[in-house]
Amino acid sequence: MTGQGNGAPPLRTVGLIGAGSMGAPIAGHIHRAGFELTVCDSRPEALAQFKAAGIRTTRSPADCAGCDAIFILVATAAQMHAVATGEGGIFSGIAGEGPRYIAVGSTVAPADVDALAGAFAGTRVRVVDAPISGGVVGARRGTLTVLAGGAAEDVAAVRPLFDSMGRTLHCGPLGAGLKTKAVNNVIAISNLLISAEAFRIAAANGLRFEDLIPALEAGSARNFLTRDADYAREVYAAWSGSKAEYEAVNEIGRKDIRLALELGKGLDLPAVESLLKLKESIGDETLENWRSVARGGDRD
Repeated sequence: MTGQGNGAPPLRTVGLIGAGSMGAPIAGHIHRAGFELTVCDSRPEALAQFKAAGIRTTRSPADCAGCDAIFILVATAAQMHAVATGEGGIFSGIAGEGPRYIAVGSTVAPADVDALAGAFAGTRVRVVDAPISGGVVGARRGTLTVLAGGAAEDVAAVRPLFDSMGRTLHCGPLGAGLKTKAVNNVIAISNLLISAEAFRIAAANGLRFEDLIPALEAGSARNFLTRDADYAREVYAAWSGSKAEYEAVNEIGRKDIRLALELGKGLDLPAVESLLKLKESIGDETLENWRSVARGGDRD
């Protein structure tokens, strides 16, 4: 761990709330970086691997209130508010000064982190929005990008925590990270959907995936799925291993597009509106496209 360079004492103890498909590998990176970690999740099965590794676990968010920083990685705004200020939440566990920082890694509306900051007004807690880009594969590889929003000194203070899982970009004041993530997700979801179908067209016409990807990376089709063939396969495999995984990522994608449309309220956004309609209508055919790419990309 490194100092913050802004006069604040370095972070020593970290609570992570939400050990799901993203949170679990992120917790591993935080632990390996040397932080004293507490992992919180409502599901005993999600905590088992951390207990086995000798990492402190709890099912109560209030038990994280004594940590220097808390990283919230739940799926929805309702869950975020519940673990922060609901019954048994972080706020209820503040017996003394409480945590110095709460970082929200969940993709929620900027108004939700504003409300969270307001709920902790009068305490020493500083709130930072910290949505993460890079997906499950980035979480596993430790190559995520944290899109941080908040006061410069607050982002600097928690940067060592964020850097344990990838890199950190300070996007502006509180809420700016979430606004940036909303824009990012519209583009990323578009790429995820269209690239799988384009890859299948390539396969149907005898193009080898290993030859195709470098050509796309060198041309105007370049996107996060063209960095290398193995990475593209791994991304699609991560979200198509089961029907439940596929449906979960699509539900998250629909939520993210709705957030972007809310931010763009009053603007003419026919393509983004069409993207939402597409995301609401796709089914097993898209699941099979993703599985085809995951299997190899050039074998149909």
